[in-house]
Amino acid sequence: MIKTIQVPSVGEARRSAMLYLLVRLLPAITHLIVSLVLFRQTEPQVYLGYAYTIALMMGLGIASSAWLIQSLVRDNHAFQEPSTASPVIWLGVGTILLASGPVAYLMHQSVLAQHAVNFTSTALFFSSWVLFLNFFYWHIGQNKPSILLKSELTRSSISIALAIVLVLCFDLQSANTLILVSSFTTAASTVLLAPRATCQLPTKHQCHLLWSALKHNWQAIIWFLASTVLFWSDRIALEAHVSPKILAIYVLVSDLIQRGTQFVYGSIVVSLQPHIANQLHNSIENTMRVVRVGIAMQVALTAGLTVGVYLLAPPILNVAIGSSASTAVELVWPLLWAYACWQAAQILQKPLEYGGWLGFVSGAACLTCVVVYTLATFMLSIYGYKAGAFALAIGCTTYTITILAALITWRYRSAPK
Repeated sequence: MIKTIQVPSVGEARRSAMLYLLVRLLPAITHLIVSLVLFRQTEPQVYLGYAYTIALMMGLGIASSAWLIQSLVRDNHAFQEPSTASPVIWLGVGTILLASGPVAYLMHQSVLAQHAVNFTSTALFFSSWVLFLNFFYWHIGQNKPSILLKSELTRSSISIALAIVLVLCFDLQSANTLILVSSFTTAASTVLLAPRATCQLPTKHQCHLLWSALKHNWQAIIWFLASTVLFWSDRIALEAHVSPKILAIYVLVSDLIQRGTQFVYGSIVVSLQPHIANQLHNSIENTMRVVRVGIAMQVALTAGLTVGVYLLAPPILNVAIGSSASTAVELVWPLLWAYACWQAAQILQKPLEYGGWLGFVSGAACLTCVVVYTLATFMLSIYGYKAGAFALAIGCTTYTITILAALITWRYRSAPK
């Protein structure tokens, strides 16, 4: 017998978003601190490698969990208990955890070992995100946030402590070690601290769900890959035309804004996703009402975030990069606008994803990557390395407008005649 979760009301959706925002606050602070410390103590190339690896890990991790979740929504119209007891998942995570020790030991011996560390940490993040978001939806649906909070707070505390120890005790090339440890604690704490949401599904059915997620959601896979590449496209355009130091400054500012806004806005997107999926099967009007709630919450948070960034960005960047801070601050505003528009589009496109327009959404994301890269390359001679931020803002704004127009069209086409 498959147990399903009854998705709460819109009021619960608001509380879910605030809970997720609280849960993800410490990891956001951890990533910001680590970025600033690494930038001060490493060569630009080392920091760039760290930033790109973290971006890849986050993209693959979020994509993996989203495939499974979308498959559950499509196949069952409700969220099931998390498939944590699957031997496939346990075997994969356990093998990676056991292999991470010798890989970390060998990492200073060769370039191949460093790539192995990056691969291992990426796989750790990939596996743990599947488990983490399953736990999140389960505890939100059952109104049991205590286990989730305990897991996240413990994981963040361990990550902060290990990051400080590594930076203080190891040499300047410890960025790969830091990535590995962060991923290890993410996976280990998720597996060890939240095992109570046991699964009642047969192993055969679990494997079917994982295969179904890959087989039926290939358009979602394209979208998630495009969304990951989108926030590399501006950097790729700059890479051949600016020095490593300038590019590292650009990546640092972009990471500070992206990670901060991702955890602020992402709390709304992730929390509203099950509510939108549930309401879509009941009423289009209710679906649009949930979307409007999400947009209103994002506008309110954007106002507060803008004030906070206005006050905190100059002193933080002054400490991190010194004399280049005044120029780097100019990057903050277009990047903040770009990420705000992008996250707004995530809320607007959820009804389209579940309403059969996922192919359109994926195509729009791929086209946006091309637009951002082309604009950044074209504007380099005019704006210098700030061209990447301007191109990203223009591309994300265009994407949001396109999604909004598609949502309005879908709304009227889907309305009962």
